[in-house]
Amino acid sequence: MPRIKISAVLIVKNEEANIEKCLNSVSWADEIIVVDDYSSDKTLEIAQQFTAKIFRRNFDNFANQKNFALGKASNSWIFLIDADEMVDEELKNNLTNFIEEPGLDSYKINFRHYFGKKWLAHGGQYPSYVIRFFRNYLRYQFAVHEKISVEPARLGTLNGHITHLTYEDPKELFNKVKRYSLAEAEQIDKPPFWKFIVMPGYRFLKDYFLKLGFLDGKEGFILQIGLAYYDFLKFRKAFFERQKKSA
Repeated sequence: MPRIKISAVLIVKNEEANIEKCLNSVSWADEIIVVDDYSSDKTLEIAQQFTAKIFRRNFDNFANQKNFALGKASNSWIFLIDADEMVDEELKNNLTNFIEEPGLDSYKINFRHYFGKKWLAHGGQYPSYVIRFFRNYLRYQFAVHEKISVEPARLGTLNGHITHLTYEDPKELFNKVKRYSLAEAEQIDKPPFWKFIVMPGYRFLKDYFLKLGFLDGKEGFILQIGLAYYDFLKFRKAFFERQKKSA
């Protein structure tokens, strides 16, 4: 049976600090597709060392940007990776030796999320499975927290991990919290008033105490404060925006 050909696909913007490690980790792929949102740093210069298949597109939302990138891939199987992620050796071996299984068209992969140099092993951060390997006809949905929608019976699991350098420091955490929460708020329809009051505290208590986030030390504490703040911003903006529209 001939080896399955795989396209590694990523979307980027100003990722000079991360992209070389990422592309090194997928250098085994049969092709690498990079879609760049007009970076102003050395992202493109670094990417050109790994692939000539670089395209530029103004970012509108994650689903559209990724789907545009998927449309540039020539192989039947896609491995989607972000610039702040890397493939470990076990996952690399499973991908390079992949054999199609009848009835399966997508695979979820486990993540190890890092805050600085700290692996976040608790607080709901691990295990953390996401669909990242799939047949090329599948596409992303939803502008924020975009995902591939598949039937559970057609979903498999690949062993190994994707290392995710999620947050370098608290400043990056809270910048992402503000950016993503405000974008996600636009997708929430008629949230009740109590959500932005109750949900942040509920999330913190659940993840920090019940899911043992405190075992991740100071990084775990800062992360859970950030995620609670995320819920506050998200539901507060959604509620007041809907109030304005209905006034």
